[in-house]
Amino acid sequence: MSQVSARSDAKSHSAREHWLAERVFDWSGLNVAHIRPTYFAEWLLYLAPMIRQGVMYAPFTTGRHAPIAGEDQARVIVGILENPEPHRGKIYPLYGPVELTHDEIAKLVGGVLGREITYQSMPIEKWAEVVAGASAGRPPRNDAGSLYPEADRITGRPGSEFLVQHLREVAIDHTNGIFAGTNEFVETIGGQPPLTVEAFVAKHSGAFV
Repeated sequence: MSQVSARSDAKSHSAREHWLAERVFDWSGLNVAHIRPTYFAEWLLYLAPMIRQGVMYAPFTTGRHAPIAGEDQARVIVGILENPEPHRGKIYPLYGPVELTHDEIAKLVGGVLGREITYQSMPIEKWAEVVAGASAGRPPRNDAGSLYPEADRITGRPGSEFLVQHLREVAIDHTNGIFAGTNEFVETIGGQPPLTVEAFVAKHSGAFV
């Protein structure tokens, strides 16, 4: 599993390293297929403590993407493993069914939960403080920083500098349309249409109350 922003000239260290890892597997001669998901719908679970307070903060502006649930990616992976040969060497960008801005996502989440949820964009450095609970000694608002704990252990520095660098650059990519798009790979390989944001939130509604 790679990511949709993986490319040789990616400014995000994570995205560029994903691209390099893809090439290593290609050179190996193994039967490899690469999936490149856009942003996961599970990001909403990381932001659940904020959503419970009626707001979503994130370092994104006007860009669009179609959030994809982990279970939909899993079905694609199963489909590839069950019949691997046709997928040899293929790269599959994976998306949810509908492109949305973060403001639109917040409105859909609020619609499912029956209350108003607003979206607020903020600079990555401020967002990192919020999610790490670093501001004024507050407890953590969510655990998004746990996405890259290994980088922190390697650098020995507090907070995830690797994560912040990655999110700073992919936020720019998001604005520039790198994460946008839809296709039918989830349905054709995985066997059923991907979950909408509304269906994902309804399925995990307990996390938001």
